[in-house]
Amino acid sequence: MLLLTIHWINCGWLYIANYGESWMPPKDQEYDVTKAFTGTNFERYILLIYYACQILMGSDIFPISQAEIIVGILLVVVGIIIIGYRVGELSNLILQMNQKERET
Repeated sequence: MLLLTIHWINCGWLYIANYGESWMPPKDQEYDVTKAFTGTNFERYILLIYYACQILMGSDIFPISQAEIIVGILLVVVGIIIIGYRVGELSNLILQMNQKERET
């Protein structure tokens, strides 16, 4: 599920990066050397997987246009939901293990 979410986010960022080319990835501060706009499709995909993972963990990606800001907000919320769900699942698993120990 997490890998699929990262893939969807990556595809969205590829679309936004192709649409406006105003978004400057923080890792690539110089436009003429960035791989986000000029690299091969594989290089762009790998670079944007990095940013998809960053945004899911709540890191800022410096959006510029209004569309980028809106998508950035939505993706941070999705990241919060995914992390919250995973922490809840882990807590539930630990609780179940503790209950089994008490029964024996």
